[in-house]
Amino acid sequence: MRNKNLKRVALMASVSAVAWFGASASAATLQDIFELSAEGTRVAQASQTRVEALSDEAQEMLADYRNEIRTIEDLRAYNIQKEREIADQRRQINQLASSIERATMIDRQILPLISNMISVLEDFVASDKPFKLEERWDAINFLKDNLDDSNISTSEKFRLAFEAYQAENNYGREMGFQDGEIILNNVTLNGTLLNVGRVALFFQTVDRSVTAHWNPATTEWEELDSSYATGVATALKIAEGQIAPNLVRLPLVKTGGE
Repeated sequence: MRNKNLKRVALMASVSAVAWFGASASAATLQDIFELSAEGTRVAQASQTRVEALSDEAQEMLADYRNEIRTIEDLRAYNIQKEREIADQRRQINQLASSIERATMIDRQILPLISNMISVLEDFVASDKPFKLEERWDAINFLKDNLDDSNISTSEKFRLAFEAYQAENNYGREMGFQDGEIILNNVTLNGTLLNVGRVALFFQTVDRSVTAHWNPATTEWEELDSSYATGVATALKIAEGQIAPNLVRLPLVKTGGE
């Protein structure tokens, strides 16, 4: 009986041990599963984090790439514009070179022209009626002095010569006067000269005792009849601005050359 009881106790202990062992084994397996599941979750989360990081990096790289593309396009447009500007500058340089070449050629042609203009003007004054001679010869000598002056540009020399021609042209359209002297019948007389354009040139003493005119045919002064004294005196007052312009009676000399 005692042995049976001992066997029963032993059997129960064995069953209990097996049951305990089985329960322990089951508990360990679930724990492992839970831990593996948690580890898998952590791995998945870490992988997701890396994926998101890679995605962000890819987005940044894509944005950088697009920025680089835009920069390249901007540089390409900038280079095209600069090439156009360089081409335009080259055209301007060529135009300037051509202009300089033409200016040099014109300069070589204008200087002889100016010299010829001065010579023509000199001959003209020498053969013209003798009025305002000092003023006119001073202008000619001024042009001669400037012609050889290297400090004066060719364009300025031409402008001065042109102004001298304009002054001579104006003399032919004005009624001018000046104090001066003439030689009449080998006698030097002082008085006032009156030029009516280039049509006629008169002289009268202050006391009106002598009135004369220049005869271009003989290139000499000739005394006028006293009947012209009043007309010449009136014309002088008009030229001096003392009276308003009016009709006056003056003689005209006709020559074969006029």
